[in-house]
Parts: sequence; C-alpha cells; structure tokens
Amino acid sequence: MKTTFTLLIIIGLSIHTFAQHTNPFNKRSNQQNIEKINQLKSGHLGFLPVSITIDNWEDESWQFNLSNTFEYDEHGNVLTMTSAQGKTINTYDENNNLITNIFQVYVQGEGKYVNTLKSEFLYDGQNFQYESRSYMWSNDEWQVTTGNRTVREYDTNGNVISELFSMYQPGTGWYESYGYKIERIYSGALLTTEIWNNRVSGGWEPEEKTEFFYDTDNKPYMAREYEYNGSDFLLLGRYINVNWYLWNGNIIEDSYLNGYTFQTYNGTGDIDDDASYTNDEKMTALYPEGVENGIPRVAEELYQTWKGGAWVNSLRETMEHRNNYVSDKEEEWQNDVWMTSYYEKTYTTPALVYHLQHTYAAGTLIRVDQNTEKFDAFANLIEEKNEWHNGDANWIQEDGYKYNISYEGSTAKILERITMVWNSFTGAYVNETRETYEYGATNINEEEITVSVYPTIIDSKINIVSDKESWATFYSLTGSVVLQKQVYAGANNVSTSELPAGYYILKVNKDIFKVIKK
Repeated sequence: MKTTFTLLIIIGLSIHTFAQHTNPFNKRSNQQNIEKINQLKSGHLGFLPVSITIDNWEDESWQFNLSNTFEYDEHGNVLTMTSAQGKTINTYDENNNLITNIFQVYVQGEGKYVNTLKSEFLYDGQNFQYESRSYMWSNDEWQVTTGNRTVREYDTNGNVISELFSMYQPGTGWYESYGYKIERIYSGALLTTEIWNNRVSGGWEPEEKTEFFYDTDNKPYMAREYEYNGSDFLLLGRYINVNWYLWNGNIIEDSYLNGYTFQTYNGTGDIDDDASYTNDEKMTALYPEGVENGIPRVAEELYQTWKGGAWVNSLRETMEHRNNYVSDKEEEWQNDVWMTSYYEKTYTTPALVYHLQHTYAAGTLIRVDQNTEKFDAFANLIEEKNEWHNGDANWIQEDGYKYNISYEGSTAKILERITMVWNSFTGAYVNETRETYEYGATNINEEEITVSVYPTIIDSKINIVSDKESWATFYSLTGSVVLQKQVYAGANNVSTSELPAGYYILKVNKDIFKVIKK
C-alpha cells in the first residue's frame, strides 16, 4: 500500500493541489506569539504607551518590579524600551521588519548601559525572514553564538521552488543541514514534469520524478511516478482514473478530487501497456453535503488496497470544513469494522479558539487534549490554557494564564493588565504580574494612507486598494503571521486560497481589518 499517497504530495508541493484538500487544516500551537495582535490593535487606534510599570504579586500584595519606558518611530515601531535594569534597542527596514535587537544591562558601578545580547534578522525580496543570528558581547565585540538560515528560490509566480537550511556553529561557521529543490518543465501553461531534488554534499541529487498527463479540458487524468536509483529514474507506478468532483477553472488548489487508482509497474514491460501494471491502491471521495461557496463542507475519502483480486478497505478519512471549525477524522479497517485512529478539530471565532486532539488505542478513546484561547472585543487575549481528560469528559487543566484587562471607557486603550497563572495544586488562577500603562505624545506620523479592503467575508480572493506599495499581512487570532502578499499602488486582487476557513486580522500599512475566510 502506498501510504504516503505520493501523487497527492508531489502535486500538492508543485501546483498547490490535491494534498491541500487531503489535509487542509491549520495546525495550531500554544507557543504562538499572542502579543502581536495587541500591538497591532493599539497601534492602529493610536494608543501607544510611553511607559508600562510592572508589579509582582508577593506576600498577598503588589510589589514594584520595574518600569519600562518606550520610544517609537513614525510607524509605531518600538525603537527603545528602557528600565532601570536594562535597555532594548531596535532597528527596522523599509518594510517595518525588525532587523536588529540589542539588549543592554545597566551596570551600577559604571553608571551606564552595557551591551549584552544582540539578534539580527535578514529578509529576501519576498519579505521572508531567511536568516537570524544571535550574538553575545565579549571582549568588546559582538560574537555569534547561534544562527539559522533558510535561503529560498522562487519561480516567476512567486512560488517557492527550493529551500536550503543552514545552521551556525561557533568555531566552524555555517553548515548546511537540509535542502530541497523542485525542477519543473512546462508545456505552455501546463506542468508536464516535476523533479524533486535533495541537498547532498553541497550539491543537488534527484530523488523522484513525476510526469503529468492532461485531457482535452486541461485537467490532469494520469501521472507516472519515478524513483532515482543513483544513475537513472526507475518507474514505480502510475496514477490512472484521476477524476475531479469540482474543477475550478484550472485553479487546482480550488479543485477537489473524485478519486484515483495507483498501479505499480512490473519493472520490465511496455510502460504504455496496461498489462505492465498491477493494482495497488484506490481512493474514492464523497461529498455528501455538496458545495457551499466553492468549498465542500464535508469530504469523505475511502482508501482501498488490492488484495486477492479485489479491493479491500484500508483507511477512511472524513474532513469537515465549516464556517467556524475544521475537523479531520481517520479510521482504519480492522476485523471488518471501522476503528477510529485519529481525530483533530480546530474551532475559530473572534472570541474563542480551541484545538482538540483525540488519542485512540485499538479504536478506543483513551485521551483528549485541548488548548484554548479566549479573546475580548478588542482581539486581546484574555485566557489561554491546556487541559485533558481520559475519555470521561472530566477535564483536568494542566496549565494556563488569565489576563484581566482594564480599558479607558469604551476604547481599546489599555490602562491595566493583570496576569494570573494557573495553580494546579489549588485548582485556581493566582495573581502573577500587574502592568500599568501610561500614555503621552509620540513621534508617530499621523499622515493617513488611504486603504480600502472588500469584501471582508471572502472565498478565495480579496480586493485591496492602496495609494502606495506595501505588504498585506494576515494574522491568526493568536498573532502568528499566516500569509503575506505584496500590494501595489492602486487596486489589487489578492488570492487567499492558502488560508483555511476562519477569522483573521489583516494589516495593510497601519490599517487593520477583521476578515472572515469561508
């Protein structure tokens, strides 16, 4: 059985196809940066604090810890953050990307701030951060301690065709850790051959090749898969009976499969002769609820293997794509019954985001893990927690934080934020820190850049009109960048096909919008 479903993976990597719809879910991590949305929201509304005082909860009362003062550039980026203990200095490029971050510690005996740590960041022409370096101040100079580099190549459409990953080791320098490169051959606008290469000993070595064949409607109906043996490509098999449930005008990433059959090659026969192949695997898809706004709400994929001259059930996957959640369930065929082996669900609304994952043993649910994030009306995080149960629905909270935020009237201007941490022994949140915000005049450029966005409820495209060239950045509600597209002066029709359904924050220049992907 070809458990990797290679055609789906290869086409998905090359032309954004079936693999996206086989697993179209945005895996969430509780380690995501949750502060970015706060900064964006406050910056957009002009509420930038000039100081934040931090108190710690000790001996049943608030005890002063430190006070940070802030300086900003004309775009609202933090230039300096200064306290009695230390100072942070930032610089940015023309796209408002952070390029240097220096931390200095205050030395009482010298009466000044002294260099301690530094981070540097580099970005390519697509505004992708491809390199980061960490430094330590030693012997009156900055010395590199760690570094990561990801060099990308792009095709003319802006798609990534190669990535080369490197790491920095003190005393040795940069060394390559991994890399891949995709070679593509086209006939007109149609991809006919794709070769996947791995990085080996400083060069590119082929690993596998796929050839694609199209019908008169320019839809893929067959593909051949090859493996490189060190000197030549050997045919492994072919995908036949590739047919489509929903074909969206040659945009494969917006199209959905009805099914395919994979056959293995016998190694010697005519590659165009059906007798040279043996059935291996078949996938059949069902869409019981049809299509809404170009997306099947429920997709059921049945995978079968060829045994004893007949197709035998192997795996069944059910995916839901709802307005406020996506889910994925896998079942394995054992002893003539379907046994659930995997289930995952991500629920997303402006006020609540949670990720749920089930663990099974022999079809029996033995554990459920869930991480939850809650937001207030200003998209600020007010609670995050991890909890689990062993299948009995009696939730046990492992850890978590709660944020009690006080605002000025009905505005988004934060006056105070109290952070509470979960105490697993008492089963309650307890005070940890208190932040008090103060505001004053800043040097932010108040000149407004005209930006309009429509519609805010989108399918696969969004219109952005701007009077200058800039970047459109989509953030998840947890603050992570999930998509970034260049915007030019004038009207732009921006594709959002890479995004799963859900709620997002869109930032264009200094303007921020909430958008919903259906």
